[in-house]
Amino acid sequence: MYSEVLAKRAKSVKSIISFEEGEDNVIMTVTEELRQEAMREGREAGRREGMMEGGCDVKVQIAKTMIADDMPLDKVVKYSGLSSGEVESIAASCGRQGVISG
Repeated sequence: MYSEVLAKRAKSVKSIISFEEGEDNVIMTVTEELRQEAMREGREAGRREGMMEGGCDVKVQIAKTMIADDMPLDKVVKYSGLSSGEVESIAASCGRQGVISG
């Protein structure tokens, strides 16, 4: 994947260089292009991370609701998508102790 990104950047830089006149303009244009690409990648990474965190918050909320309704912890694991350790930790924080079977 990284080789594709680098190849794409190289083509982009190559086309910029061929259209600019003067070394100072080329260096500034290439630098700006790389900066913008880094910013795009940072935004995308931030969005992915935010979506993962938001998804985890939803899973935890589902688990808490199921635990509050006295659902068996193995069912909470199955339907929330959380690990047994995570569910046991949430259950303990909600005042419910139990061992997940099977």
